Amino acid sequence: MDAQVALLLVWTALVLLTHELTWAGAAEVYTNTWAVQINGGPQEADRIAREHGFINQGNN
Repeated sequence: MDAQVALLLVWTALVLLTHELTWAGAAEVYTNTWAVQINGGPQEADRIAREHGFINQGNN
């Protein structure tokens, strides 16, 4: 194999590897958090959250 072709292949592999590593590190952060206002106080908020499979974490 010609030295220039080998160098081109190595360079291409490094560019692609760098691109893939950069892409993997740029994943979006996802959090399953909701903010709502519930009239009726903390007890009502707890009840509604439980009814829908959530945990009320209060006013943070």
